[in-house]
Amino acid sequence: MNQEKNFLVTGATGFIGRNLCKTLITAGFRVRAMTRKSDEHLESIGVEVRTGDFQNEDFLKTCFQGIDVTVHCAGNAKFGNGKSYEEDNFNLTQSLIDLSDNANQEMLFIFISTIGAVDRNIKDNCQKPLDETTNPNPKSDYGKSKIQAEDYIKKSGKKYLIIRPSMVIGPDMRIDSHFSFFSRKLAKGSLFTRFAWPGSFSVIDVQDLSNAILHLSTQTSLNND
Repeated sequence: MNQEKNFLVTGATGFIGRNLCKTLITAGFRVRAMTRKSDEHLESIGVEVRTGDFQNEDFLKTCFQGIDVTVHCAGNAKFGNGKSYEEDNFNLTQSLIDLSDNANQEMLFIFISTIGAVDRNIKDNCQKPLDETTNPNPKSDYGKSKIQAEDYIKKSGKKYLIIRPSMVIGPDMRIDSHFSFFSRKLAKGSLFTRFAWPGSFSVIDVQDLSNAILHLSTQTSLNND
């Protein structure tokens, strides 16, 4: 494992990003966090925190300097729909891709997408699990913004890796996350949780996801196909 790699983590103050930073630091890597506000916890564990305006091109460009792996966790994953998803999930991803030209040409761009970018066709009987061969059919604005970002990354010519985790759980997960939303509704006996549904869904612990990202980021066989 090459521990000389420099990582850039966006969304480092969020649920996944914070856990990932800790995992990378523990593994001995150098980590830079791109955030909108300072974070004493990240600084205390050895993360280089750079704060600024995500719409400022100069700020974004400087964050990529000397970076070998970018893990893009930043985005809007709140439960619901709306135009803000396109701005928070697609537009930001587009800016990061476009402004990363001054980075290491071999830089790996890891995009944390979602299983919601796939979803099921309305005629799907839920008899087969969703996997990497399933044709994307997002129904929510959240899922649509993520698949739009995926498509842009694929066409960028960058060296990339797209990860579509299922619902991520663990300590300190956001109260407005999809899993938290459904859990609260189920606990309260909400009407829509009583409808018969033939499918099931998977969850992944945030530490397992962080370990998987770490493992994949160090694989030399990855390319931009």
